[in-house]
Amino acid sequence: MKKFILAFVLLFGLTALAACGSNDGSIVDEDGYVKNSELRGDYPDARYRGVFIDRGDLLGERIGFPQVIIQFTLEDGIINDISFRALAYGGSNYMVPEDEGNDWSEYDVQQLYDQHVELIEALEGEHIRDIEMLRNPEDLADDYDGDMVDTWTAATMRSNKVLHAMRDALNKGPYDRIQD
Repeated sequence: MKKFILAFVLLFGLTALAACGSNDGSIVDEDGYVKNSELRGDYPDARYRGVFIDRGDLLGERIGFPQVIIQFTLEDGIINDISFRALAYGGSNYMVPEDEGNDWSEYDVQQLYDQHVELIEALEGEHIRDIEMLRNPEDLADDYDGDMVDTWTAATMRSNKVLHAMRDALNKGPYDRIQD
């Protein structure tokens, strides 16, 4: 009986190891190709739209509101024509700084909008695999005093929302194909 249990455990262990393959955490497969399509930039040439939605409850009157809606085209993996279709937070519409309904002053909202535009302008002409640069917004955008991004504007936190909106666009696939 002990031999049977030992043989079973050994067989089960070998089967489990074989099923795992050689997953060494590498992002490169055995042929030297990058496994992850985002890192490879393996997306069709097209226009993409993505959204980051936050706050609200799914069963209540509000489902949440889009804080970032982004649009861009990809041609041979290169990001072009990147723009915001919506950009808002905390009751302020960054795309309309002069809106009297904004929670913050027109000056502050304009500065926040300008910082976000700097973030996406840094991506223009870059390969899609470079969207991770949004994790370091201090390298991409200045604060309204001309220094690097500060904590008041929270562009650091919101750059992740831009990153996630871009990933949402990639996950959804092409919004429409580029016409020849």
